[in-house]
Amino acid sequence: GYNRWATAPNGPHRLLLPHQNAEKFKQALSETEPKDWLSWTRHEVKSGESLLTISSKYNTSVDVIQQVNDISSHIIRAGEHLLVPVATLNIDNYKLSQDQRREDRQDQKRQGKRLEHVVQSGDTLWDLSRAYSVNLRDLARWNSMAPGDYLRPGQELVVWTEAEPSSAVQSGINSIMRNIRYRVRTGDSLARIADKFNVTIRQIEQWNNIQRNRYLQPGQMLKLKVNVTEVSS
Repeated sequence: GYNRWATAPNGPHRLLLPHQNAEKFKQALSETEPKDWLSWTRHEVKSGESLLTISSKYNTSVDVIQQVNDISSHIIRAGEHLLVPVATLNIDNYKLSQDQRREDRQDQKRQGKRLEHVVQSGDTLWDLSRAYSVNLRDLARWNSMAPGDYLRPGQELVVWTEAEPSSAVQSGINSIMRNIRYRVRTGDSLARIADKFNVTIRQIEQWNNIQRNRYLQPGQMLKLKVNVTEVSS
């Protein structure tokens, strides 16, 4: 249930852990210093400041500041001091995009042989779990998904299995996926590049953090994940 870098101010908090990992977690926690768990700053309110501007400055929320300082209103006065919980690192160190979280989860070492499956039209997590003889929830978890999530053709999935996959999914396994760098040429567009490499415009935008409808510049480098057996000449 915790997907932030810190728990909420009010406690106590209880974490639900797999039984086999509980002792390992306790040991790791005991080897850290409480001062490393969270940092605090004492902020002196300046003229014109509000709880909203202060919370934005420290990358927290108005509710957290109110709870920590036991205040119920939004009224603050210049010269007052507030205790504010802050991250020890820049906020960017605690944020991962959905794609980055999925890649991080997929890269984790598991038991069995690691296979990469390229989703074909009509594939579902349920069908793939049966084809690879793996648990449906495990397959979803390995790829940072929910069991009921839809799959899109060309999507890459990681499968950890001891069994040989059925022939029904061999086409997905045999696809040769490569990370490549592409230099934008004069006249290129996202649509033209997507068509050339058999990917979608949305995928190119996500892989390169490109805002929608943004123009490409000649010489610009793009990161692409492509099936090299299907690239247009």
